[in-house]
Amino acid sequence: MPALTHSLAPAKFNSTVVAVEKIGFSPGVIANPHQHSGNEFPTLVAIPGAEPRITLTMPFRSAYDVLGLGMTQLTAFELYLAKFAALTRATGSVHTKWALAASCTASAMITGASVTQDGVLMAEVEVRPLSNNGTTPPFARTDNNALPALASQPVLHTLGPISVNGTVVPGLNAAGLDLGQNLDSQRTDGGLFPTLASRISAAPKITGTHADPVGMLAQLGSLLGVAASSNIIAYFRQYSVTTGEVSTGADSISVTVASGRMTPLDIVDSQGQIATMGIEIHGLSSSATHPFAISVGATSPAIP
Repeated sequence: MPALTHSLAPAKFNSTVVAVEKIGFSPGVIANPHQHSGNEFPTLVAIPGAEPRITLTMPFRSAYDVLGLGMTQLTAFELYLAKFAALTRATGSVHTKWALAASCTASAMITGASVTQDGVLMAEVEVRPLSNNGTTPPFARTDNNALPALASQPVLHTLGPISVNGTVVPGLNAAGLDLGQNLDSQRTDGGLFPTLASRISAAPKITGTHADPVGMLAQLGSLLGVAASSNIIAYFRQYSVTTGEVSTGADSISVTVASGRMTPLDIVDSQGQIATMGIEIHGLSSSATHPFAISVGATSPAIP
């Protein structure tokens, strides 16, 4: 019998089916080969447990709509591998599904997002299944499943400008978010699987690559950067859901940093290339309010 082939399919967060472009499932088995008595080789592989993790790459708007910028507890999560038959994706209930076991939960968060010129703003998402008692595997596989259907196609965004305290400096050719979320999951009492997860801290920042180091440095005013005196805002333009063209309406995503600091990173130049400079914007908050304020109905400013 020839090997079976499988490929990508939508995932499901609670009751929402989401479009994904890449998945990774790490069983996270902890394997400790044990040697003793001067033996040359291990005599046992001790398996104290596992810490499974799932990573997904998906359109940012889809991820933001279901997860926001913080942590989300999932009571249902499903991941699929679509089976192929007769050279094409099979129809019917023949596909493989991994899902949270009964009474188990999962933590889910956006870890970051990125886009380059002509690209699509994609989010990186991490899901950590949690056992309800430490011994029940929190993520279980079943075969012969139907694939979930998307309610609608994802809304896509691409690169936009960055406004630094009210001034747009043209030349941004890549941008991204790093939400810097420090999540700690714990296995206790000799349990096999994690039962708890806690976001200890977060240090979010916006990053980018700019093709006008001179102009950007002039705006920053110093190699030490500049504080967000009247908002630093990163924009991401939407692709029209009807024409596919980049929209000029009030449908951009904006990420506003009201308190923080923007600093320059390395300036890089080489033969036959255009000089570029990295930029970094750190968000600050003295309360539980997230340093980033996101709008999904913003208007990108005109390029001067």
